[in-house]
Amino acid sequence: MSDSVNESLENIANKDIQSSHLISISRFNKRSNKTTRLIGNESVENYVKGQHREYKFLLEEPFFIQSIRVETEGYLNYKTADFFWNSLSGASVKKEVKKNSNEVFVVRVNDFVKDFCFKPSRQYSGETLIKKVTVYGLSAFEFERALSDAGDLDAYRDELLLAAQEKVDEFNELNEKVKVLDLKEDELNDKVVLLEEENEKKEALIASLEKKQAEINSDINRRNAEESEVKLRVAKLDDDIDKKNKQRESLNQEIVNKERELKNLQNDVNLFPTEISGFVSQGARNISRYTVLASLPIFILAYVTFYVFNSAADFLQAYSLVTTDNMIAVFLSRLPFAMVALGIVGASYKIAKLFISEIIKINTQRLSLSKISIIAKDVSEASEQGLDMDEEQRYSLRTKLKMELLRSHLKSYVEDEYYNTVPLKKKTVESKEDIEVE
Repeated sequence: MSDSVNESLENIANKDIQSSHLISISRFNKRSNKTTRLIGNESVENYVKGQHREYKFLLEEPFFIQSIRVETEGYLNYKTADFFWNSLSGASVKKEVKKNSNEVFVVRVNDFVKDFCFKPSRQYSGETLIKKVTVYGLSAFEFERALSDAGDLDAYRDELLLAAQEKVDEFNELNEKVKVLDLKEDELNDKVVLLEEENEKKEALIASLEKKQAEINSDINRRNAEESEVKLRVAKLDDDIDKKNKQRESLNQEIVNKERELKNLQNDVNLFPTEISGFVSQGARNISRYTVLASLPIFILAYVTFYVFNSAADFLQAYSLVTTDNMIAVFLSRLPFAMVALGIVGASYKIAKLFISEIIKINTQRLSLSKISIIAKDVSEASEQGLDMDEEQRYSLRTKLKMELLRSHLKSYVEDEYYNTVPLKKKTVESKEDIEVE
């Protein structure tokens, strides 16, 4: 039986049943018409403008048509088309078809047809085209062969049904055995139920324990989060403390620097007035100004000297051509030029000498002031060492020292016999007695 079934199945598998195919334009009449050229069309030139009229197609012989596809362009989604055909039995059929998303009208015929037509619905806006008409079906001969193949399939089906009935009988026998097994399964199921009840109790206990564990884990996570937050706050406070300490150190250093600068300024103020630095700055500006003014006569001196020496070569060449008779005339003609040149050179020399002497004088005064500043600073600092004096006494003595040094500076020198005649009181560590110092 198994061999017969396999043979039937092999015959069915090897059976090549005729299926519907594309009907070409060669099987239609009036192939030169624009409408007929739409059959299997692949050229844009054969497209037909879509109108609300019937597009008819006539076959050379009756065909079993399975389906008709009309490809269009420009029709709205809700538009439809009416298909008409006359069957070989004489019946007239009409079907209304709606366009799909690919702009194609598809209709199922499944009948012998000699001719057919379709009529699109009217559209008032936009340009519409009918691009292609595709017909699938079988000729009469192909249809008869397909029916013969279908008859063979019926015979094979009967054989398969007989074999299937035998298998059903075998199945019934096995079903009886299954019922016996089912009874045993019921007994086992009862045991399984008891085991499942015990398992449910254990699962409930496990669920309760897991819930408690989840609560404990949640509490641990919450405490860990709080600990992390506290650590972050502590780290932030440590950073703030470090920043404040750095700011405090910076401010302390700045205060020390400012106090040192204030002390230096106070010492400078007690030694000399601020106008002295202004005098030094003004002297530097005057030196720059005198240097610029002195450059002009120095340039004139250099230019005249260069011109005279450069013209001397021409004079030597002219000397060989001069005779004794015209020598006096040449001398007299050159005399005014020589006098003017000597005058310019003399005036430029005096002006340059004046400016240069002023520059030297200003520089000498600046050096004298620098010398006096150094002497005054050393004398003041040396005089205050080991003396117990208040600020008023220091100010009075410094003022007196300053006036004497300035008076000496106005004489353009510091007297060699100068010495300090200010009475001072020196405090000793052992006896703490005041000693008059002349």
